[in-house]
Amino acid sequence: MMKRWQRMVIRQRRIRQRATVAEIKSMIVPLIGQANEVVQLEKDADDAKWRPFTSQLSGDRLKYFNDTYRGGTNVYGLGGKYLDTPQEFRTATVMCTQSFTTDQLIERWTVSCYSFRGDRRVSGPRVTRGYGSAPSSAYR
Repeated sequence: MMKRWQRMVIRQRRIRQRATVAEIKSMIVPLIGQANEVVQLEKDADDAKWRPFTSQLSGDRLKYFNDTYRGGTNVYGLGGKYLDTPQEFRTATVMCTQSFTTDQLIERWTVSCYSFRGDRRVSGPRVTRGYGSAPSSAYR
């Protein structure tokens, strides 16, 4: 029967064996391939989820959608109306985002708006700031 210290010596010798760069690459290449497959599957699933929107949007409108709503930011239209459907994004003449910060115990809001004509952005950002709740007039 092998003693505990003998097993440890054998284990340490196995760990200390040196591998060549080629051997390491041959072990890593299959793992990288598997990781790339998983990344591609996730990308395809994400694209399918957003296809109802992305199939109806193009140009600057699509870029704005991808940079904001698709990334998790709420988007508002004229008067602060929350945009949530492909139709609303396709026809909105103004799209805005809102953020909040705390300025020494007082909450401060910032609304950034862009104007669109067709699929082109024609102006923006127009930034409005204030304290409390953002009025509907900030979304223009």
